[in-house]
Amino acid sequence: MDKWSAITRISTSVARGKFALVVDSVRTADERIVLTQHGRDVAALIPVEDLALLEELEDRADIAEIRRRVKASSGTVTLKQLQRELKS
Repeated sequence: MDKWSAITRISTSVARGKFALVVDSVRTADERIVLTQHGRDVAALIPVEDLALLEELEDRADIAEIRRRVKASSGTVTLKQLQRELKS
């Protein structure tokens, strides 16, 4: 199984008791761990490299959205107008 298909799920109470081991597993084995509470997924621990990739993908999506909105506008837009639109 590769890291994309192997996600470990553990309860927050188990993670609390073994926090150092859980973090070490994420750090050294590139493991992804989903924390659960009452059987529901509530958070995830991922390697820092995965977080950097997610942030880069979000930035690319933001840039694409800005380009789309500028292209669809009826001319120029001020930075303040663009910021207001992106917040909505």
